[in-house]
Amino acid sequence: MIRSGYGIYYQRVSNQSLLQTAGGLPFSETISAQKFSVTPQNPFPSILPNSAFPLSTDQVVPALIGFNGTTGAPIFRSAGGGPLSGDFFFPIRSFRPPYAQQWNFNIQRDLGKGWLLEVGYVGTRGSHLLGTGRPGNPGRICTMATPCILPPSIAANVNVPAGTPFVTKNPDGTIAITGSTAANLDARVPSQYLGLANSRGFFAFQDGSSTYHGLQTTLSHHFTGSLYFQAAYTYSKSIDNGSGSVFGDELNGLTQYGNLLNPSGQRAVSDFDRPHRFVVSYNYDLPVAKLLHGHGPTRLVNGWAVNGVTTFQSGTPITVFDGSTFTLQDLEGINGTNFATLAPGATLASAIPFGGVESRLGSFLNLNAFTPGGNCVNNQNVVVPCQINGAPNPAVAGAAIGNVGRNTFRGPFQQNWDLSVTKNTRVTEATSLDFRAEFFNAFNHPVFSGPQSFGFGSATGNLGLVNIANGSSAILSTANRPRIIQFAMKLNF
Repeated sequence: MIRSGYGIYYQRVSNQSLLQTAGGLPFSETISAQKFSVTPQNPFPSILPNSAFPLSTDQVVPALIGFNGTTGAPIFRSAGGGPLSGDFFFPIRSFRPPYAQQWNFNIQRDLGKGWLLEVGYVGTRGSHLLGTGRPGNPGRICTMATPCILPPSIAANVNVPAGTPFVTKNPDGTIAITGSTAANLDARVPSQYLGLANSRGFFAFQDGSSTYHGLQTTLSHHFTGSLYFQAAYTYSKSIDNGSGSVFGDELNGLTQYGNLLNPSGQRAVSDFDRPHRFVVSYNYDLPVAKLLHGHGPTRLVNGWAVNGVTTFQSGTPITVFDGSTFTLQDLEGINGTNFATLAPGATLASAIPFGGVESRLGSFLNLNAFTPGGNCVNNQNVVVPCQINGAPNPAVAGAAIGNVGRNTFRGPFQQNWDLSVTKNTRVTEATSLDFRAEFFNAFNHPVFSGPQSFGFGSATGNLGLVNIANGSSAILSTANRPRIIQFAMKLNF
């Protein structure tokens, strides 16, 4: 028998998009009351009354009006000359439901005597997915080779004093920024976000995408002749640029690493990718009475059965990052999600120690294969020595984006055995007694989670994370519980 199908499925998103809209201007305002202005009678003096309508416009994104000729820092039309601070959350204007295309092709073959073989191909493509969890306005990396250009519509009335470091007003009315410094960070945000402090815009982007391809095979035996059996093996690969989270909504837990302005740079195997998964389930009525050739009490020797589920599967991927390295995009350390950097002469293979999982619990990866702090760069994003003669190099402006990509490594292989023994005893024609002895994780094998992941529910959603700034790649948890044995008795009448 051959079966095939294709479908398009739209996702019903949660209320996060509504909550994000309600959390931004003008529906919500950042309140910073003046000293001694708060009283019991008026605890929120800066909040407008509910009767204020139309909606307030007292908090606006200030326009760029000039640059400091000495430091190159941008000057905005605000009380203090700075950008609008605080965190702001909005869905993008073109927000629409994400959707997935799914297709499959399956062949089934009856092998006789109750046995059935199935072989199939399954594919999925997700489009306009929520992700990847990046700030909307990190600093761009501006250099002489690749300057950042402010268009005339923004630069027209902006004052740029002669000699301003790395800032030049061009004859065509544009402004070119040719160096990346801490002082001009708020001017290096994408032009459409000028006036909002660096990395303060966390928007619900829809630049996530995914693909899945899987070979699925199943050998099964219908429950006949005292036996039910099914063995299923899946060989697959799931790829995306943001896997979502293990929370109950689409946005919490989304995180982007490395280049914050390049969502496609996150493309790798999914956080939940498991190339190999083999599951066996079975139920067998034990022929105790047959083995005893009819001897023994009927109620004692009849009704015995054993069943269980056994799972073997690949471990989940691991992302290695360095939370202590701040790139030219993130000099204030707001995100702290730069990829790790391989040490000189090190390879990805050298980051994997020899030995089994048990011998690597305290150090699953060799952190000596990475450079803490990454490579130092100057304001032209050129790698320079971090120190000169033991002293900090004054030319250092930040760190380079790390070269160890997302989900490069993989966590421990996993297996689990659940077993049970049952006994059904017929008491009367209408009454029976069931006894069950169940063994979860029957052989008490630990199923280790990825290093530093703390199991399911970690704040970033990734099931395997190593932050080399912590100085550890230890496995801190298991994905299963120790062996549990339970007994049950049920009277049916």
